[in-house]
Amino acid sequence: MEDTLYDLREACKYLKISAPTMYRMIKNRGITYSKIGTGRGTYRFRKEDLDAYVESNLVESSVASSKE
Repeated sequence: MEDTLYDLREACKYLKISAPTMYRMIKNRGITYSKIGTGRGTYRFRKEDLDAYVESNLVESSVASSKE
């Protein structure tokens, strides 16, 4: 299986969020990432981790649960 790696810009576009939001998520350890290089380095995100982040943050609709 081949891992698809996104840089910060691509990951933001994939999640439809801004770069400052992504930096906050990185700072708060809210998302899994790899840091490439020393010092500031560059961030890389696996597609699987971005998808897992979305799945782990799903909020169930109260409308759907009230129909049961």
